Amino acid sequence: MEPSPQKTQTPNSSQQPEWQPQVAPTEAQKPQYVITQQSLRGVGGWLLFWVIIFALMGIGSITKFFTAVSSSPTNFVDLIMSPIAAIVTIAAVVYIIMQKKLGRPLAIAALIITTLQSIIEQLMKPQENYTATISTIVVAIVITGLFSLYFVQSRRVKETLIN
Repeated sequence: MEPSPQKTQTPNSSQQPEWQPQVAPTEAQKPQYVITQQSLRGVGGWLLFWVIIFALMGIGSITKFFTAVSSSPTNFVDLIMSPIAAIVTIAAVVYIIMQKKLGRPLAIAALIITTLQSIIEQLMKPQENYTATISTIVVAIVITGLFSLYFVQSRRVKETLIN
């Protein structure tokens, strides 16, 4: 028969409890805390958000192209820019998912191309208020610059797109 877990036999035949509570931990027994950091490697977080956005932008550009083909031929901006935007945004998605370095410049190029397309479309519209047009263009450029900063400065992008 095995001894009970509460008491053990020692060579002196005296019985002592196996566990003895202590009031305070000694210097050698101080608790150790391990801080774990979530890995920033892999497509997740904001990078996954951008993958989804670029996929939707690519699908939207394909739709925009076929709408331009079936409508009036005066919509040449969409006929020219939509296939380019679709190719670049879908390529950005593929290269980011594959964790390739080329994903970063493709993502920035996708942002720039879609902004350029919207600026050209804005300029092609008949204008009554040039101040609103100029402010829309400036805001689009500033937003594109801010969004591009994510791909330049993000640690997740730097640690994921390494192949």
